[in-house]
Amino acid sequence: MVKNHFKKLVSLTLAAVMLVGASVTTFATEGPPTYNLTILEDSDTQKVTQTSDNAYVYITTFDKINNTMQFTTINKSTNTKTVGAEISREDAGSVTSYSNATTRSASLNEKTFTNYEYTKAYGSTNTWTLRRPDGSLTGTIYFKTYEVSQNRSYINTFKSAVDTINTKEGEIVASYGIVVLSDIAAAAISAGAIATGGALSPAAWTAIVAAAGANTACVAVCVSWNNACKTAYDAYFDAFTKSPTIFY
Repeated sequence: MVKNHFKKLVSLTLAAVMLVGASVTTFATEGPPTYNLTILEDSDTQKVTQTSDNAYVYITTFDKINNTMQFTTINKSTNTKTVGAEISREDAGSVTSYSNATTRSASLNEKTFTNYEYTKAYGSTNTWTLRRPDGSLTGTIYFKTYEVSQNRSYINTFKSAVDTINTKEGEIVASYGIVVLSDIAAAAISAGAIATGGALSPAAWTAIVAAAGANTACVAVCVSWNNACKTAYDAYFDAFTKSPTIFY
């Protein structure tokens, strides 16, 4: 995980002043953009963060009592507000594995927090089980198929994306802990991303990671994680469509 470092004491002082101020556009020149990050509230009961880009305002609300995250988007042109569901960290997923894919004599496995997963069973014709979240990360949808020329590239795309998901989730856990990953995932589900093939902008992710208690260095990791989830989501359906044989 890349940390935000400042080479001069002056930069440190300026950054501290900016952080306690009202609304900022960026950190120091060496830091990642904050997209006008503002902490609207940080009380005993909730933390509310806000960011914006040219088109939207993004608000993330962390309910500290119930451990839920809620994501809201406001269209600047129409002033239309879209409010996501309140999602608890307990409903955001379950920890399964953060290690690299496990190679065994007869199979290859990868399990992730977000339930994009695969199992490859070796044989004269390899058999794959592909799994994706059911939309809420509390369960999975899956199918099994044989690896053949028609579906091989799509299966490999899915596998590569799942391996990236596992890596990015591991980076978040290593730097911020499993609770932060759970809260980030909950907010992403509220925003319609991660579990359903949606993709969020860096500005939206900035509001989410701030509400979850991570710093802006986490945004780049979340964007990569989100993109990998979208790739896996799309590849799952491509592999399903291109597989001559489907079984469960």
